[in-house]
Amino acid sequence: MTATGFIQESENTVLIIGSGGREHALAMALAHSPRVSRISIAPGNPGMLWGIEKPVEFLNISMQDVPALLQAARHLAPNLIVVGSEVPLANGVIDRFTCEGFLAFGPSQAAAQLEASKSFAKSIMDDAHVATARHDLVMAHMRPSQMKALLETFTPPYVIKADGLAAGKGVTITADKNEALLAIQQAFQAEQSSVLIEQFMPGQELSVLAVCDGEHAIILPPAQDYKRLRNDQQGPNTGGMGAICPVSWVTRPLLNRVLNDVINPVLKTMKARGTPFRGVLYAGLMIDADQNCSVVEFNCRFGDPETQVILPLLDVDLYWLLSAAAQGDLTAILAILGDDPLALAFPKNSAITVVMAAPGYPENTQNHIPVTVFQDKCQQDLWLLSAGLAQSPNEGWVSAGGRVINVVSVASSLAEARVRAYDVVSQIGFDGAQWRTDIGGEPLPAFLPSDA
Repeated sequence: MTATGFIQESENTVLIIGSGGREHALAMALAHSPRVSRISIAPGNPGMLWGIEKPVEFLNISMQDVPALLQAARHLAPNLIVVGSEVPLANGVIDRFTCEGFLAFGPSQAAAQLEASKSFAKSIMDDAHVATARHDLVMAHMRPSQMKALLETFTPPYVIKADGLAAGKGVTITADKNEALLAIQQAFQAEQSSVLIEQFMPGQELSVLAVCDGEHAIILPPAQDYKRLRNDQQGPNTGGMGAICPVSWVTRPLLNRVLNDVINPVLKTMKARGTPFRGVLYAGLMIDADQNCSVVEFNCRFGDPETQVILPLLDVDLYWLLSAAAQGDLTAILAILGDDPLALAFPKNSAITVVMAAPGYPENTQNHIPVTVFQDKCQQDLWLLSAGLAQSPNEGWVSAGGRVINVVSVASSLAEARVRAYDVVSQIGFDGAQWRTDIGGEPLPAFLPSDA
């Protein structure tokens, strides 16, 4: 049984904070709810109008301008606020909305430290007895000789992570000790106050997102992200060049293990610390050959581009799900799901997203490149999501970000979805565009280093 019952049409306004493909996917999914009548997006981008038949308005407000966001919320009086990006969450925007009496989906500033500070996340995992890589912390005040001595306690390949937010790209994996030391120094030059060294974990990466109310969790369909810029896991790390959902080798016993050994212990520990977690808990996992799972990292929001393939498959009214979690009570939805937190995790269809990125991405992104898009192709099983587009009075659509367009296709099989997605990609006019041609093709090679 799915959580689609007891739905009555109503007129609710939703305010979404963010501007990329993830937020466009959230707007698309929320617009499908009969409970939602209007969507506001701050700041959004004009391509987010594609595929949405309900009224949409954009607010010219930076997602980091909390006072302006609060003022806009007072004017709009939204029934639900959904924060897409990690930066406003880490800055405490949910606390501010909640204090003003608004229903806002996302963790408090204290709970968002699970993503904003990897050392904090490690302490939670240690307390919760959650499996993760052996790790140590390098501080900015340490001498180079101390950093080198600490690094030598690990075996290559070395995993170097910025301790704070890094937009999904603050990871270096190298077998060269000098490169590892350079990565540490570069992280400090980028104003990181501390850097994490981790022991390399072999395995397959998996993204498992859980909607949480502080105590209970509902597992969404697991996805797999393609992080590297080029085919066959080559090239620099990116924010994500594509994703698939579901993942063929994921079993119910494995997800039960994730729920009972990762998600629930973290929720229990966070609640015991006085910082209950409400929102999306994104577990970036490494799965070994025996299907044992270890946590690579936690995120505290919907993943990008995983959201783009998860939401089209989700057999639930998203407005209802997010509202219930924000209110701290998923029990009514769980009851309809037969008290099965995994009831939504195995969808009947498959989805793929292919990311079209700008020339030079991720190091030296070139913007303002004309883009010819056939937005009339948008339909129920084909989403064109505007990740980084703007409109020019003279040139029409132009690129305005590193990742520009997400082509999302849904079908009864991954193979069918893949063919249709790449057919649409080939029709989009975009000079210098970069995209991978192996998304959803052969399974990712096993025992890859962590790219999260």
